Amino acid sequence: MRNRIACLLAVLLSVWLCVPAMGAERTVTDLAGRRVSVPEQPKRIICIGPGALRLIVYLQAQDRVVGVESMELREPAGRPYWLAQPQLKTLPVIGPGGPGAINKKPDMEAVLQAAPDLIFVTYMDGPLADTVAATLGIPVVVLSYGELAVFDTAVYTSLRLVGTLLGRQERAEAIVAYLEGLRQDLDRRTGGIPEDEKPRAYMGGIGYRGSHGIESTQRQYIPLDWNHAINLANAVGSTAGGGSHVVVDKEALLGLDPDVIFIDGGGLALVAEDHAKKPEFYQP
Repeated sequence: MRNRIACLLAVLLSVWLCVPAMGAERTVTDLAGRRVSVPEQPKRIICIGPGALRLIVYLQAQDRVVGVESMELREPAGRPYWLAQPQLKTLPVIGPGGPGAINKKPDMEAVLQAAPDLIFVTYMDGPLADTVAATLGIPVVVLSYGELAVFDTAVYTSLRLVGTLLGRQERAEAIVAYLEGLRQDLDRRTGGIPEDEKPRAYMGGIGYRGSHGIESTQRQYIPLDWNHAINLANAVGSTAGGGSHVVVDKEALLGLDPDVIFIDGGGLALVAEDHAKKPEFYQP
């Protein structure tokens, strides 16, 4: 009997030594400037808000995701990270996501059912993130794509923060180095083009709190900026919400007479639908 008890204690001790200390935490500053205490080794995470899941998949930490927003299921097109990781669609739904859920409380019950030990969120104000964290009893870390989106330095900061929290530091640095390498390469290729020879480009179908058609564009659109193209959105006066997003009237777009028009994948379906209704507008 004593031998059996001794063996059992030995097994329990060996298991205990292999498990990280419960309750171990670290404190970080998120992209909202909040000081947040998070688990030292988070194993179960969820991602709330546009682009949050994208960053996690870029860091190859999708195996820790325990729930996804239904918006990801409804509109998988235009999300290469979703297409590359089809197993994500089998996870429980943690809330609606999408434009209507931006900077609002998530579905608290669904989040609790997923039982994450860490929540990443984009486009949420600090005070609301504090409220959500306090209500759920789960740390919330705010990430950001910054004002300029894809290649803004805020994205680099977000990648490095998540990389630190999930033990993906090397992967985060590799992604940042890759993006910076692309920027430098494009600068070498296009930086010397004379001003009067630069293409006059327009980027339509840009998403802004949802999908939009060809009228939706953006100033400071990084792919155009990095290629030293002339972004015709900068020639338009009005903006939506006072930011970089611009809505261009179709007649004004005709007046801009761009040399080339690009369409964002997120708005392509709407542009195609409009083209079917008014093909004459799209004729060269």
